Amino acid sequence: MADSTLAATMADLYAVNGNRALDSATRAEERQRVLDAHGVTLESLEATARALGEQPERAARVWARMDSLVRGLVPADAEPAAERGRSPDARAPHPRAPTAGTPDTGAANGRPVVH
Repeated sequence: MADSTLAATMADLYAVNGNRALDSATRAEERQRVLDAHGVTLESLEATARALGEQPERAARVWARMDSLVRGLVPADAEPAAERGRSPDARAPHPRAPTAGTPDTGAANGRPVVH
């Protein structure tokens, strides 16, 4: 599987798992839709993940690409498949993104981070 496909698939799966509006059955359906949209099977995803375990430099590159996708640092044409066609208002916020009016919190203690 191409690294770009792996990164995009994982980013989309991350977004599905972070969508608190979905119940467990809908979340499972959405995960399958993501796999189908990328032409990926669960078996091929797992096999690629195992292979990355023995290729740390490649794994780091894939992780960085996935992180960029999740954080929205890539061009709009690389938008996650699960979000394509939805209006901006219908999109779930990134699970780690602070919402308006809430302080940015540190992962370790939940206290506001001073910037």
